[in-house]
Amino acid sequence: MMLCLIVTLGWTLHFVLGPSLADKRVRIFVNHPAEAHSGPNRHVYRELSWMNMSGIQSDCFDNFAEVVLVLSGSFNYYFTINGR
Repeated sequence: MMLCLIVTLGWTLHFVLGPSLADKRVRIFVNHPAEAHSGPNRHVYRELSWMNMSGIQSDCFDNFAEVVLVLSGSFNYYFTINGR
């Protein structure tokens, strides 16, 4: 499933797994650039890394992926679950 978000420059967007996905291998991809000078490209996606604020890797309920929004506008994201 691909979704579109409209965002404002300077926001930080966090993706957090809900309980039904916490034990799954979820990969998330966005077409928002990592750096502003790269400019927007609707066809180039990058995978986000999962981070954990508690520092305890086994605490999957504390995992999140982050996008620092370096451009205003809209972007797409999609995710896969267990390789699908």
